Amino acid sequence: MSEPIITGAAPELPLDLRLRDLLRDLPKAQAVLVDDLLRDRDRLVALAERRAERLQRLAEVSATLSRSLDQDDIERELVRQAAHMIPSEGVVFARALPSGGVTVTLHWRDGAERGGESALPALSALDEVVRTGRTSRAAAPATAGSTNAFVHVLAVPLMVGYKLVGILAAYGRQSPFASEDEELLHTLGSTAATAQVNAALFAESLHEKRQSEALAALAGALGSSLRLADVLRLSLRHSAALLGADGAAVALRRGEYLHIVATEGSADPVQGFYVPIAESASGLAMLAGRTLIVNDAAGLAGAYERTRSTAQIEKTISAPLLTPEGPIGLLSVLNRATDFTEADARVLERLAAQLALAVVSARLYEEASEATRELSAAFDAIAGGMAVVDGEGFIIRHNARLSSYTGPGQVAPLLGRQLYDALLRESRAVGPSDPLGAAIQRGEVGRGTVRQAWSNRTFEIVASPHPGGGAVVTVEDVTASRARDDALERAEARYSRLVEAAEDAICTLDLEGNFTSVNRSLERALGRKRATMIGMPFVELLPVDERAEKWQMFVATIAGDRQRLELRYRTASGDIRISTVISAPVYERGRVSGVLAIFRDVTDERSLMEQAVRREKLAALGELVGGVAHEVNSPLTSILAFAQMLQSAPPRDDHSRKAVNTIVNEAQRAARIVGKFLTFARQQPSDKMRTDINQVLLDAIELRRYPLRMQQIDLDVELEEKLPATWADPFQLQQVFINLLNNAEQALVSQAGKRRIVVRSELRGTEIATSVTDSGPGIAPEHLPHIFNPFYTTKARGVGTGLGLSISFGIVREHGGVLRVHSEQGQGAVFEVSLPIVAPPTASNS
Repeated sequence: MSEPIITGAAPELPLDLRLRDLLRDLPKAQAVLVDDLLRDRDRLVALAERRAERLQRLAEVSATLSRSLDQDDIERELVRQAAHMIPSEGVVFARALPSGGVTVTLHWRDGAERGGESALPALSALDEVVRTGRTSRAAAPATAGSTNAFVHVLAVPLMVGYKLVGILAAYGRQSPFASEDEELLHTLGSTAATAQVNAALFAESLHEKRQSEALAALAGALGSSLRLADVLRLSLRHSAALLGADGAAVALRRGEYLHIVATEGSADPVQGFYVPIAESASGLAMLAGRTLIVNDAAGLAGAYERTRSTAQIEKTISAPLLTPEGPIGLLSVLNRATDFTEADARVLERLAAQLALAVVSARLYEEASEATRELSAAFDAIAGGMAVVDGEGFIIRHNARLSSYTGPGQVAPLLGRQLYDALLRESRAVGPSDPLGAAIQRGEVGRGTVRQAWSNRTFEIVASPHPGGGAVVTVEDVTASRARDDALERAEARYSRLVEAAEDAICTLDLEGNFTSVNRSLERALGRKRATMIGMPFVELLPVDERAEKWQMFVATIAGDRQRLELRYRTASGDIRISTVISAPVYERGRVSGVLAIFRDVTDERSLMEQAVRREKLAALGELVGGVAHEVNSPLTSILAFAQMLQSAPPRDDHSRKAVNTIVNEAQRAARIVGKFLTFARQQPSDKMRTDINQVLLDAIELRRYPLRMQQIDLDVELEEKLPATWADPFQLQQVFINLLNNAEQALVSQAGKRRIVVRSELRGTEIATSVTDSGPGIAPEHLPHIFNPFYTTKARGVGTGLGLSISFGIVREHGGVLRVHSEQGQGAVFEVSLPIVAPPTASNS
């Protein structure tokens, strides 16, 4: 039990004397009892004095703690006073974390601060306080150098309401801490907790004040600068400084991309990057108008990997730049030692709001300045003469062209002179019927022509009322302008005819990648009308997976670099074509205003090149296969001959007869395989004759009609009548058509629904074209380049040898023709055989 607390002064000394006198007369037992009471009284007096001293010390500590507004100073004074007031080996203070745990911030031992790692004995008690929210008493292993195996620990929570502020713990006693020690720690902790909350509130208010002052300073700085580059630089520096970040970046929206236009610190490597909005988490957050906090960029789903890896982004906050017209970009800060918080996000949102306003203002200012400069330059550089006159027709401003109209003999300045006097060298009154009078007096646009008597030149004058009085007058040399217009019209007509007559497809694009003009060849290539293409983004014609790459090349072109690339695009009919493209920037007044692109279709060239490569490959492989077949044929013939001799001899037993029969059968099968090799290698001579291709097709169809009917496959035959005969081997061609029909049948066997094969023939110039079309699943793109290769097959193991199409290809090639395939996955396949029409040889050349 805890000892009672006695308050008040100790008994006076005379009472002691009287008691001692009384003891002389009491029995011995009573004397012993009184002795005990006196000792208890002495102990209580010492306790009261100790309590009084502690209370005094607590009052002093409380006053000291309440005067401090620094959390570190409060914790240091708390630990030092606890170590002084409670006998122990050491005292530990652990500060509460926002995440819910605690961290040791101070460890006092042997009269000095020690490292937090040496506070091991108190850690388990700290964990229990965090878990339960109540005082913890525990026995922990002693530290190195202690004489005891275990020491006692007392840990009390520092609470403000229901919130844990920290934990104060003492350790190192051989016996458990008394309740008096616990009470003292609680009292110290309560005082310190209140002081810490006050210090935290003060620090937060001070931080808010500094942030507000910084934001106000930034607002003033942004308001004083109307140059976009300065606005961005100031915003980035303040953002990184206020949030303690390593870097910052501003990205402004350009179409479907975010263009990183300004960076600071560690974000510098990504300056100039274009980030697809739809492919980045920050871009999607911008569209939604919300701030994105990321403290694990590597694990973020939807992070744009290129910028993340280039800038080595680990943590970031991105706040949208919001305007009444919608989001115009992002302000981002990245990387610091601690995680970003919601409070940081609020600060960045305030910065982003100011930056968005400043960007809009800077853009408006730059647009206005640019417009003013352009108007001034246009005024001075305009082809015709221009002047501003007052209410009486006197010149108050003019351009250089007007001076040239007044002739070389004029040396006096034009300012302050009457317009007609300067231009015509004669005085004229400004009247209602005069162009100047119509503008100045009637407030209407006046038009008229005047003639210089001394130069025989005619000028057209147009006068418009000026809002401040007077008029704005344009003076145009009609003769020169007409001649120039005629020349321009002729030049434009020549250019238009040249572009329209070009075989190459030609187009121009604006800075946003939209078509501004196309020629007739591009219309034909794409199968689209130019009216539907003007204003269309060029990326809409490209496969989705190639759009980002080609857009970057477009960006490089408008940056001034000529580009040469290969482009795949889809026509209106759905065909995929391949073109080589040369793109070059178009300059106007020294600045890039668009892009000129010239397309050359190389689809057929690429196909012919692939056919040539395939032919060379098959020829080389055919020679190899023919040589191997001949080498195998000789020993195979001997094996078959001896096996047949054994077969004709009387057998010794059934086992021997079966063995000999097996040898003969397998040798014959091997001979058939060698025969296929020879057929593939074309080592066997062809027997050409006058051949009707339609009849060859009908013979092949007749052989396969029954199997097709059994498979419930519809067969349509569309043969052009009166096809000319050609010099060919009908049996070899029949083998080609049977192979194609077999392939079409096998493609349809597992096909659900309607199954159909169409066989056609037609005359194309000097060629006979035949085709076998199926409604099957088509051929996958990855298989198409290889289907004519020997031994390449997509059929199940044991179903095909992979030689059918390669043998057919060789037969057609030997006849001087071409075997082609057209297929898209899911839309069937078309195998087309084109054969030249060859006249039969005459007796003289046979």
